[in-house]
Amino acid sequence: AVVSTQSGHYGREKKDNHNAIERRRRFNINDPIKELGTLLPKQDPEIRPNKGTILKSSVDYIQQLKHEQLQWFQDREVLRGRIEELESCLRKHGVPESEWQRSLSQVAVPALPTSSLSHPSPLIKIKQEPESYFGD
Repeated sequence: AVVSTQSGHYGREKKDNHNAIERRRRFNINDPIKELGTLLPKQDPEIRPNKGTILKSSVDYIQQLKHEQLQWFQDREVLRGRIEELESCLRKHGVPESEWQRSLSQVAVPALPTSSLSHPSPLIKIKQEPESYFGD
């Protein structure tokens, strides 16, 4: 009888350890997913997205941001080319560089638009899936 009690105790301890490990694993997955959800553009506050929709929306949002970043880099290169053309034109017409460099330093350059980052994009929609579908 002593052996079975020790065996039962050992089995229960093993199960408790396994449950604790599994709980930590779930927290290590679920907590970052919840944090991802807070980083997404705001959606309908009435809808509580599940893990699957948060992950899908995160992928969509990251792809959108990468596309916008690429567009900004391309726009910047076009503008740099245009600046070079204008500088060349100024030199060609004999305008001293010190004159137009001084004028440029007095021009206020607007910041890049951040509206697309602070407002939800119409391209990103969170589709609500049943909770049980993802095993939440």
